[in-house]
Amino acid sequence: MLDVLRRALLEKHLLLASHDVAGLMPVAAALCHLLSPLSFAGVFIPFLPAALHPEPETLVNHTPTPFIIGVEKQTLPLLQA
Repeated sequence: MLDVLRRALLEKHLLLASHDVAGLMPVAAALCHLLSPLSFAGVFIPFLPAALHPEPETLVNHTPTPFIIGVEKQTLPLLQA
């Protein structure tokens, strides 16, 4: 958990994965609230369905801005290609 918080504070790429989508969104939001009084200046997408982006690995691997993105666990193999 400390590594996740450290990555968020340093504004690194942060990909959250879970089988439970309903639990993923509150966890992503809580992570942003933990940064208080600071705020996350990057892209914040609590849940990104794979169907909304035709090439999810491009979004994750070639994005120059920091992000916090939540995805379904089954999407991880597509992102690591």
